[in-house]
Amino acid sequence: MEYRKEIDGLRAIAVVPVVLYHAEISLFGGGFVGVDVFFVISGYLITSQILLHKHANNFSILEFYERRARRILPALFLVCVACIPFAWLLMMPNQLEEFSRSLISVVFFSSNVFFWKNSSYFDVSAEEKPLLHTWSLSIEEQFYILFPIFLAVLWRFEKKVIVATISVSILISLGLTEWGWRSAPNGNFYLLPTRAWELLAGALIAFYMFGQDQKGHNEVLPMLGILLIAFAVFVFDSGTPFPSLYALIPVAGTSLILIFANNQTLLGKILSNRALVGIGLISYSLYLWHQPLLVFARLGISETLANWHVAVILCLAIALSYLSWRFVEKPLRKTRRVNRKGVFALSATAGMLLIGSGAYLWLGGPVQDLESRLGILPRDQIREMVWHRHDKLAKSFSDDQSTKKLLIIGDSYSADFVNMAAENSAFQGYEIVAVYVPSSCQTYLGDKDVSQFRDGLAGERRCQRAYDRDQIVSLSAQTDVVVLISRWKAWAAERISETVASVSSPGNRVFVLGRKHITFPGRRQSIEKKIAEQVTPATVVQVNMDMKQRLENEGVFIDIQQFFCGENYPSCSLFTDDKSMIPLDKDGHMSLKGARYLGGLLFTQTELKEFM
Repeated sequence: MEYRKEIDGLRAIAVVPVVLYHAEISLFGGGFVGVDVFFVISGYLITSQILLHKHANNFSILEFYERRARRILPALFLVCVACIPFAWLLMMPNQLEEFSRSLISVVFFSSNVFFWKNSSYFDVSAEEKPLLHTWSLSIEEQFYILFPIFLAVLWRFEKKVIVATISVSILISLGLTEWGWRSAPNGNFYLLPTRAWELLAGALIAFYMFGQDQKGHNEVLPMLGILLIAFAVFVFDSGTPFPSLYALIPVAGTSLILIFANNQTLLGKILSNRALVGIGLISYSLYLWHQPLLVFARLGISETLANWHVAVILCLAIALSYLSWRFVEKPLRKTRRVNRKGVFALSATAGMLLIGSGAYLWLGGPVQDLESRLGILPRDQIREMVWHRHDKLAKSFSDDQSTKKLLIIGDSYSADFVNMAAENSAFQGYEIVAVYVPSSCQTYLGDKDVSQFRDGLAGERRCQRAYDRDQIVSLSAQTDVVVLISRWKAWAAERISETVASVSSPGNRVFVLGRKHITFPGRRQSIEKKIAEQVTPATVVQVNMDMKQRLENEGVFIDIQQFFCGENYPSCSLFTDDKSMIPLDKDGHMSLKGARYLGGLLFTQTELKEFM
């Protein structure tokens, strides 16, 4: 297969936006589409190689897998090994546990499935997952395993039958992804069935171009292709439904370049320049290295990196990428240096070592030892401490008209409110009912369609199963006091008046507690150095300001963060007056001492003091 420099240049166009997107450079809000560009390129190159060997009657699936192992595994395993000591030194226990499990999933080519399923109460954010980016490698590896078998089954038929089958498969996968972003967005993003069409698009291009020269000298279409990719990179953002029909834009752009760009076209010459080709050659290693470097810098330096931090990290990523390309990728691609048996033996050995390391970190005791050393409770004890009172509360009111009634509505922060009230003997003599509304649903009780904010139709159905809006409205009509407390998001804050109207009645009083943010430090240094303050994120400040403005005339809003942290709350103490830690975990739930301390402020300095 003839080497095409412009494809290495296109790889550079793909990897740079991904890296800058992960570095949180705002201009590259759609930089994630670089992965889709890679998928099309991979589908094209892999299919071209298969076709070349098929037509020469010397195709071997074993040899194909060997070539893939040589290409993918050495650098991948090197980066995984390099991550282990930094994870050990810098990560909190929950972060270290997730890292160890993700390490094992990488070896089994299933990290995409792991990150799809690993969304829970104790989940950590994307900025704290050094191996998150390996989901796309798992997609490719799964495709590499299945696609040669798929072609082998179809090879007995004419070319037009194979092409038609691939085309139909593309349409099915594309239709699935258009359904998926509405109904199952996490699976839609991470899983092969909704990504396969991008790789198959590259395969279709390979069939179209195989055995003939590129389609003439066309200057316009390659330029249109690069403009489509640029449009996606600079216009898309995290709010763009993706993948979906929107993904057709970068995929179409990549396809136009693969078909029409060559060393005679202007774009082909631009993509073939030494700088872009050089970045393209190290693009795989650069993709591997950048995410762990950014994650460990955030864990070791600051959660918000300065521009000069980012610049240094990216330079280091390029340097490491060159070294791993030069001394790991290139040598192990050479058959004469390591034979097939050696490649599989080395891959199996390295994989077993990584599995063993992940299992040891996960199950062998380091996580538990770290929890003990830092004074962090195990997760089951955290849950018991947060929820034990909330879980014992009734789910409906009795018919006794002589008792006052309190209805508490919200996500897990409502369990914190129950503890704050109990630790301060508030609402004595009240009959209390607590209704749990998952944070992913948000405590929205209006009657408008908000499925677009709840991960589509599937998310809306999950929320309908999780709680009954009509039942909550009915309960609120029976109460003397309603308290709404949640980890409010912007969309729910914008609609808080609708929620308040739904639970208000002539016989009750409604209180809305704003979003609090006093969380267990996400970095080990914060605990080991006993850093006593935490800056309130701007998003939390904005949500509380928005709710306060919308409820200003209702007299029902309490800015809980303001009372905890001061009038402007630029920073909040993490410790009580007797130096006990207020937060219990990184999700902002409170220890019982923290609940007593902060509840004391809430029930003596706000409108809730009358219920003491």
